[in-house]
Amino acid sequence: MNPKELAESWIQEALKNGLLGSVYIDIDYLQAHNDCYGHVVGDETIEKISKAISNTLQNTRGNFVRIGGDEFIVILSDKDAEETFEIAENIRSAVKDLNIKLVDKDNWYPNQSKNMPDQVTVSIGAFISKSANNRNTGRVLEMSDISCLFAKFAGKDRVVRIDLR
Repeated sequence: MNPKELAESWIQEALKNGLLGSVYIDIDYLQAHNDCYGHVVGDETIEKISKAISNTLQNTRGNFVRIGGDEFIVILSDKDAEETFEIAENIRSAVKDLNIKLVDKDNWYPNQSKNMPDQVTVSIGAFISKSANNRNTGRVLEMSDISCLFAKFAGKDRVVRIDLR
Protein backbone atom coordinates (compact mmCIF):
# COMPACT_ATOMS: atom_id res chain seq x y z
CA MET A 1 0.00 0.00 0.00
CA ASN A 2 1.48 3.38 -0.96
CA PRO A 3 1.38 6.33 1.49
CA LYS A 4 -1.65 7.96 -0.17
CA GLU A 5 -3.63 4.71 -0.05
CA LEU A 6 -2.67 4.31 3.60
CA ALA A 7 -3.90 7.84 4.38
CA GLU A 8 -7.13 7.14 2.48
CA SER A 9 -7.71 3.97 4.53
CA TRP A 10 -7.25 5.99 7.73
CA ILE A 11 -9.70 8.60 6.41
CA GLN A 12 -12.29 5.91 5.70
CA GLU A 13 -11.87 4.54 9.23
CA ALA A 14 -12.08 8.00 10.80
CA LEU A 15 -15.25 8.77 8.83
CA LYS A 16 -16.95 5.82 10.52
CA ASN A 17 -16.32 7.50 13.88
CA GLY A 18 -17.87 10.87 13.03
CA LEU A 19 -15.58 13.87 13.18
CA LEU A 20 -12.58 13.95 10.90
CA GLY A 21 -9.52 16.16 11.13
CA SER A 22 -6.86 16.11 8.46
CA VAL A 23 -3.56 17.98 8.82
CA TYR A 24 -1.35 18.47 5.76
CA ILE A 25 2.25 19.44 6.55
CA ASP A 26 4.77 20.84 4.07
CA ILE A 27 8.38 21.61 5.03
CA ASP A 28 9.23 25.17 4.00
CA TYR A 29 12.31 25.70 1.82
CA LEU A 30 13.45 22.09 2.09
CA GLN A 31 15.07 22.25 -1.35
CA ALA A 32 17.23 25.21 -0.27
CA HIS A 33 18.17 23.32 2.90
CA ASN A 34 19.17 20.29 0.80
CA ASP A 35 21.08 22.44 -1.69
CA CYS A 36 23.04 24.13 1.10
CA TYR A 37 23.88 21.14 3.31
CA GLY A 38 23.30 18.11 1.08
CA HIS A 39 20.63 15.43 0.95
CA VAL A 40 22.02 13.41 3.85
CA VAL A 41 21.46 16.39 6.16
CA GLY A 42 18.09 16.99 4.47
CA ASP A 43 17.08 13.38 5.20
CA GLU A 44 18.16 13.83 8.84
CA THR A 45 16.01 16.95 9.01
CA ILE A 46 13.01 15.07 7.65
CA GLU A 47 13.60 12.34 10.25
CA LYS A 48 13.73 14.93 13.06
CA ILE A 49 10.51 16.51 11.82
CA SER A 50 8.89 13.08 11.62
CA LYS A 51 9.83 12.44 15.26
CA ALA A 52 8.44 15.85 16.27
CA ILE A 53 5.13 14.98 14.59
CA SER A 54 5.08 11.55 16.23
CA ASN A 55 5.79 13.02 19.67
CA THR A 56 3.05 15.61 19.20
CA LEU A 57 0.54 12.93 18.27
CA GLN A 58 1.16 10.82 21.37
CA ASN A 59 -2.07 10.35 23.31
CA THR A 60 -4.21 11.39 20.36
CA ARG A 61 -6.24 9.26 18.02
CA GLY A 62 -4.06 10.19 15.09
CA ASN A 63 -1.89 8.59 12.44
CA PHE A 64 0.56 10.18 10.06
CA VAL A 65 2.53 9.23 6.98
CA ARG A 66 5.05 10.96 4.75
CA ILE A 67 3.34 11.31 1.39
CA GLY A 68 6.03 13.12 -0.55
CA GLY A 69 9.55 14.43 -0.32
CA ASP A 70 8.60 17.27 2.01
CA GLU A 71 4.99 16.46 2.86
CA PHE A 72 3.18 14.59 5.62
CA ILE A 73 -0.50 13.94 6.25
CA VAL A 74 -2.03 13.45 9.70
CA ILE A 75 -5.48 11.88 10.05
CA LEU A 76 -7.27 12.54 13.33
CA SER A 77 -10.32 10.63 14.45
CA ASP A 78 -12.96 12.18 16.72
CA LYS A 79 -11.33 15.63 16.84
CA ASP A 80 -13.36 18.79 16.44
CA ALA A 81 -12.13 21.94 14.69
CA GLU A 82 -10.46 23.44 17.76
CA GLU A 83 -8.72 20.19 18.73
CA THR A 84 -7.48 19.66 15.17
CA PHE A 85 -6.22 23.24 14.91
CA GLU A 86 -4.49 22.93 18.30
CA ILE A 87 -2.73 19.73 17.25
CA ALA A 88 -1.67 21.35 13.97
CA GLU A 89 -0.33 24.39 15.82
CA ASN A 90 1.50 22.13 18.28
CA ILE A 91 3.18 20.34 15.36
CA ARG A 92 4.20 23.68 13.80
CA SER A 93 5.63 24.84 17.11
CA ALA A 94 7.42 21.53 17.77
CA VAL A 95 9.18 21.73 14.41
CA LYS A 96 10.21 25.33 15.03
CA ASP A 97 11.48 24.34 18.47
CA LEU A 98 13.89 21.89 16.79
CA ASN A 99 15.79 25.05 15.81
CA ILE A 100 17.32 23.47 12.69
CA LYS A 101 19.33 26.02 10.73
CA LEU A 102 17.76 26.47 7.29
CA VAL A 103 20.78 27.65 5.29
CA ASP A 104 24.17 29.22 5.85
CA LYS A 105 23.13 32.74 4.87
CA ASP A 106 26.68 34.04 4.73
CA ASN A 107 27.92 31.46 2.24
CA TRP A 108 24.86 30.11 0.42
CA TYR A 109 23.52 32.49 -2.22
CA PRO A 110 23.13 35.50 0.11
CA ASN A 111 20.84 37.34 -2.31
CA GLN A 112 18.41 34.42 -2.44
CA SER A 113 18.52 33.56 1.25
CA LYS A 114 18.08 37.06 2.70
CA ASN A 115 14.28 36.70 2.81
CA MET A 116 14.33 33.17 4.19
CA PRO A 117 13.84 32.41 7.87
CA ASP A 118 16.81 31.39 9.98
CA GLN A 119 15.43 27.94 10.78
CA VAL A 120 13.44 25.17 9.17
CA THR A 121 9.68 25.70 9.49
CA VAL A 122 6.51 24.03 8.24
CA SER A 123 3.34 25.28 6.66
CA ILE A 124 0.25 23.39 7.71
CA GLY A 125 -3.26 23.06 6.39
CA ALA A 126 -5.94 21.72 8.72
CA PHE A 127 -9.23 20.47 7.29
CA ILE A 128 -12.16 19.53 9.48
CA SER A 129 -15.35 17.98 8.23
CA LYS A 130 -18.61 17.00 9.86
CA SER A 131 -20.74 17.11 6.73
CA ALA A 132 -21.52 13.95 4.79
CA ASN A 133 -21.02 16.04 1.63
CA ASN A 134 -17.31 16.42 2.38
CA ARG A 135 -16.50 12.90 3.38
CA ASN A 136 -14.93 11.18 0.41
CA THR A 137 -11.25 10.42 0.82
CA GLY A 138 -10.11 12.29 -2.27
CA ARG A 139 -11.96 15.42 -1.20
CA VAL A 140 -10.46 15.28 2.30
CA LEU A 141 -6.91 15.06 0.90
CA GLU A 142 -7.65 17.80 -1.65
CA MET A 143 -9.06 20.21 0.95
CA SER A 144 -6.15 19.51 3.29
CA ASP A 145 -3.70 20.25 0.50
CA ILE A 146 -5.54 23.46 -0.44
CA SER A 147 -5.47 24.70 3.15
CA CYS A 148 -1.72 24.01 3.24
CA LEU A 149 -1.27 26.01 0.03
CA PHE A 150 -3.11 28.91 1.69
CA ALA A 151 -0.61 28.67 4.57
CA LYS A 152 2.27 28.81 2.07
CA PHE A 153 0.79 31.78 0.21
CA ALA A 154 0.11 33.59 3.50
CA GLY A 155 3.82 33.60 4.32
CA LYS A 156 4.73 30.07 5.50
CA ASP A 157 5.36 28.94 9.09
CA ARG A 158 1.67 28.98 9.94
CA VAL A 159 -1.49 26.92 10.17
CA VAL A 160 -4.51 27.64 7.96
CA ARG A 161 -7.77 25.92 8.76
CA ILE A 162 -10.72 25.05 6.55
CA ASP A 163 -13.77 23.99 8.50
CA LEU A 164 -16.67 22.70 6.38
CA ARG A 165 -19.95 21.81 7.96
